Amino acid sequence: MNTVLDLFFCSVSGATASIKSFIETIISDQIDAAINGLVKDALNEAKDKISVVQQETTDKLSDLKDRISDAQQTGSETAAAVEKLSGLEEVAAEVVTVIDSLATTHYMDHSVPICRWAYWHTHQHQSSWLIGNAADLYGGVNPSSWTDGDAQAYVAG
Repeated sequence: MNTVLDLFFCSVSGATASIKSFIETIISDQIDAAINGLVKDALNEAKDKISVVQQETTDKLSDLKDRISDAQQTGSETAAAVEKLSGLEEVAAEVVTVIDSLATTHYMDHSVPICRWAYWHTHQHQSSWLIGNAADLYGGVNPSSWTDGDAQAYVAG
C-alpha cells in the first residue's frame, strides 16, 4: 500500500508542482503586463511632459529672440537719436552767438529807436509803368508823372 500511496503522493506532488508553475506563470505574466502598462503609461506621461516643456522652451526662446531684436533696434534708434542730438549742441552754440550779437539791436532791445526808409518805384522794367500808367490809384496823377515828371504830393487830389 505504501507504493500506491507513494505513487498517489508523487502524482499529486507532480501535479501540484505543475499547477504551482502554471499559477506562477500566470501571475508573472499579469505582473509583467501590469508593469509594462505602468511603464508605458509613465513613458507616455513623461513624453507628454517633455513635449509641453519643449513647447514652452521654444516659446520662451522665440520671445527672447524678439526681445533681443527689439533691444537691438531700440539700441540703434538710441544711437541715431544721440547722434542727432550731438549735432544740436553745435547749433545751440551758434544760436547763442546770434542772440548775443542781436542783444544791442531793436530785435532784442525795444528801447533802441528804429529808422526806416523805402524807395517807391512806379516803373517796372519787366512790364513798364504800373497799372498801364493809369492815374486812378495814384491820387489822379499818372505813375510816370510821379517818377519822371516831378509830381508833388500837393497835386494829388
